[in-house]
Amino acid sequence: MSGYDADGPTVALNLARAEEFKARGTAAFKDGAWKKASFEYKNALNFCKSYIPDDGKSDADPALAMFGSRQRKGTEDEQSAAKTLFVSLHANIAMCKLKLADYEAVVKHASEALRLDPAHTKARFRRGTGYLKLKDVEKAEEDLLAVQQRDPESVKGALKELEAEKAAQKKKTDSLYRKMFAGGQ
Repeated sequence: MSGYDADGPTVALNLARAEEFKARGTAAFKDGAWKKASFEYKNALNFCKSYIPDDGKSDADPALAMFGSRQRKGTEDEQSAAKTLFVSLHANIAMCKLKLADYEAVVKHASEALRLDPAHTKARFRRGTGYLKLKDVEKAEEDLLAVQQRDPESVKGALKELEAEKAAQKKKTDSLYRKMFAGGQ
């Protein structure tokens, strides 16, 4: 049967299946169905995860492990395609989670994309935005300033929001210290 070898589906067949799910996710995203889009992108991950080396730093969904519990090899081109797809899917899931205001998941999926492609600007922007929404201004600033180096226009709004959050946190801290040193009154 075409598309199968002694170990099961070939890399090419699994990547084709992943692309089908990715296309479904993209269609759902365009329709504003972010939960469905995220679900489809996660399904796509099931077909390419086993071709991605696990460096022990992965923060991916443990439920995906049952699909990719053993490393499979393909040609260099197939592994490169799997890596590109894997990064794209995690960046897309991060965007869905951003739309759903699930900021911890934004950080998790964007970080997974950045694990394999540290220069992925969209994933870094999404992770920085996730950190900002979680009020982790130091990590947000690190990511957003890195994006600013590559694409200054895309981060202007986020950097303004970051500065406002930093000011709000400083004001809150200053107020707390004033109360502490004024005897708690």
